[in-house]
Amino acid sequence: MSDAIPPDTNLTPNTNETISDPHSDDERISMEEKLISICKFIGSTGLDPKRFIFDFMSSSSADIASRRRLYGTHTGWKSTEKMLKSVKKLVCSHDGGRERWNGFILGQAIDIVKHEEPPRGTYPGGLYINSSKIDSSFFTDEERVSRNQALTDGMPFLYRLLQAKLGANCEPDVIEYAKDHHKDLASDDEEDEAEITPPALDAEALQALESQTTETGQGKEPFNLTESDINQYEGVFLAKSPNPAIRKRLRMETMARTICAMVAFGVNRRNNAFQLSNSLVFIASGVTERVNRYLNYIGLTSSRKTAHLALKTLGKEAENCIIERFSLDDPNSPAPLICFDNLDFQQKVHMKSVGHQSTMFHGTWGFIHSTPSLILRELDPAELTTEALNKALHEASKLVITPETFAPTSASVLHFEATLKSQITKVILEYVAVASDDRLKLEPNPPPVEPLDPITPDIHSLRKQRAPARHLHTSLDNVLAIPGAAHTLWNMSQAIFLAHWGNEKLASDTGAWRFLDALGIKGDKPVTKKDFNLMLSHIEKIHEATLVYFVLSVMNKAQEPLAQERRCMSSEAINHLVQKTFHCFCSGGARRAAAAAGSVSHLNTLLHVRDFATILEANRAMKAGDPGRLMYMWERWAVMGQALPNLPHYSRHLPKLILMIKTVLPKCLATVVKSSLLISPTGRSDHFVATDFFLEVQNYWLKYFYNHSGIGTDIERLKDVFSINIPTLRFLMQSLKIESGTNVTHQSHKNQLKNLDINNFLRMADAKYIALVNSTAHAAAITTDTYASGIRRSKPNTVPASKDSIASDSPPQGSTSCTTKFRIPSVQWIWKVFLVSQASSVIAQDPNLHLKIPKMKTWMQRCPEYTYLISMFHYS
Repeated sequence: MSDAIPPDTNLTPNTNETISDPHSDDERISMEEKLISICKFIGSTGLDPKRFIFDFMSSSSADIASRRRLYGTHTGWKSTEKMLKSVKKLVCSHDGGRERWNGFILGQAIDIVKHEEPPRGTYPGGLYINSSKIDSSFFTDEERVSRNQALTDGMPFLYRLLQAKLGANCEPDVIEYAKDHHKDLASDDEEDEAEITPPALDAEALQALESQTTETGQGKEPFNLTESDINQYEGVFLAKSPNPAIRKRLRMETMARTICAMVAFGVNRRNNAFQLSNSLVFIASGVTERVNRYLNYIGLTSSRKTAHLALKTLGKEAENCIIERFSLDDPNSPAPLICFDNLDFQQKVHMKSVGHQSTMFHGTWGFIHSTPSLILRELDPAELTTEALNKALHEASKLVITPETFAPTSASVLHFEATLKSQITKVILEYVAVASDDRLKLEPNPPPVEPLDPITPDIHSLRKQRAPARHLHTSLDNVLAIPGAAHTLWNMSQAIFLAHWGNEKLASDTGAWRFLDALGIKGDKPVTKKDFNLMLSHIEKIHEATLVYFVLSVMNKAQEPLAQERRCMSSEAINHLVQKTFHCFCSGGARRAAAAAGSVSHLNTLLHVRDFATILEANRAMKAGDPGRLMYMWERWAVMGQALPNLPHYSRHLPKLILMIKTVLPKCLATVVKSSLLISPTGRSDHFVATDFFLEVQNYWLKYFYNHSGIGTDIERLKDVFSINIPTLRFLMQSLKIESGTNVTHQSHKNQLKNLDINNFLRMADAKYIALVNSTAHAAAITTDTYASGIRRSKPNTVPASKDSIASDSPPQGSTSCTTKFRIPSVQWIWKVFLVSQASSVIAQDPNLHLKIPKMKTWMQRCPEYTYLISMFHYS
């Protein structure tokens, strides 16, 4: 056999994976002839090609092993893979060959998967979590990503196999090709098929995106995010990536990872990190026990019993944290502030028996939060002690309360004027005109007074409990209660709104109900504080629509429909328009002119513009985190509350709070109180809320969301398990969004008037001539000027305030009125008011005239109330 290969011929390919040619270049033969020659030689040795290959691959000879040493290395794997694929091609070409090949591959895959498992041991070394040793750090984003990485690293074959099956590695053009060829098929995933429009980002969000730059100076695209990118934008906006390839990849990775976790849990139930996390997330999301039982059966969650044990452990951690927060280790650090409220539950029993009756639980619940360190650095620790507080309350017991405490100052008067002008500017820029230049700065927001820094608060929920006993050491009388800013806003807004509501049964009446009706809102009855968001929305719509009408009246455009596109005006023209609108409709002179002319409807409109402006300013000051602006509005409300009907509590609470902050408490302690009124839950500017409003949000989760879990009300479980874990449960529910490939956000809700609503309002206002002093529109009754009436009802209290009256609601003994509920004025005092009112027309021309005329100086000496009345006159 001249073409046979000698026995010592090297059959092992070289590093370039080529078989050496035993012949010279001039004696070349075809590959078929070579193969036939080799097969004949193998046959002459008593072997067949298959037996030769098998023995060659399994021989332990050093010489043979050296010839196949590169088959499994990176250098030789490419040709080895081609060889294996050629075997597959040969096998699958026969009848039944594909099934046999698939069976072989399945056996190999089973062998691989059997030996794959996540790391064993207790977390964080392994994926076993003991429900009695879990802590809150387990749920952080860093730990979640770390667990996911450990799971996929421990089961790489199964994870990549699932990814390949789910199509997570498809290219974008492949996805688009598939969409084009399946247009007629209904999709089970509406979100993936729907077009996702990027949300409108505010200035803060855009600034956050611009600041996210890499070292090369290239910024990230806003929506092309991976899991590691999500947290950089938390609290800014919520959106899935508009890129379908990125959305599909994130989803398939999550699905593959979830299946791997279910398989690992099914093989070894100690691999429960994913399941325990899911069980707590599903509790936080309101999944019922029946559904959780099924999810536990298929390996997606732990049992509900295990979840409650874990939640109880987290509750103990929260308790220890609260104890640590109230420790006395640092005497210079004040104790955290408590925000609490009453919360009632009914545990209803349908089939009653002895000892098994419906129960009403009356208790208190709240949270604690500390004063920001940035504020504490500027305060004197000596003024933040209990001794300093007791001394201040003792000195306040000797204080004689006079109306001057609530009189406006020159700063507050100028600020309220700036507030009205900023509200006019805001509606002009939103609905009427756009500035064509920036030569003059337009202010749609009033100037800040005492703004707070947007710092994320450290919130810890308290355990819900029954009202404490009346012992000295547990009585709530030992608590210095500060009324919440949100409840003050809701109660005062309701009282003012109802005062301007009018008579909805009289079709010709022009009360607030008529304005709502013109805006397309049914005005059969007013919305009260039970739906405070809707009530404030109605007030804002009425106020802004009225200001738009006033602006157009000044422009002589009130009879024309408002165009969809805003007109272009210079900044000077807009500023002149603002000033003229203010003087014609929002100044004290405009209201006095309307009162003098006897125009009831017009006067009522001007009064509700002034009063509604205080509500909008208080609400916006709270969102801006400025307690100074809020205090200015409270001082006005303290006077108005004396004349507002159906306001028995806050007509006393609010003046008392102002008195405490401005006069009674030390300056540093008053600063702490003001800083505690508002918090920014997400740490963003212009996203502050009142602390008691934040508590109402927590109340919803406890009283409604976790109370409707399918098992009825269980008071003990709500008290001991859920109440102290509300912040953790809310965070877990947000993590569910992250797991589903979306970003967490806290959206800002804006009140926007539609062009159609404004034009309908303009037609009503023009028909009633509410902008004219000589308006012939009908009003059922004259709206009480609550500010002026509150002034008339105010009188200095000659009885000193006791220490208990400052800290409680009870009036001092021997007095017929509360320390902050002023007495009905005497005849002599009313006569002094009359004398002052006679000089009002002169004083209106020159605010400092009363200091120039000697006779007025004599009045000031004889009448202490004079200065108070002069300032009130200008303020109104």
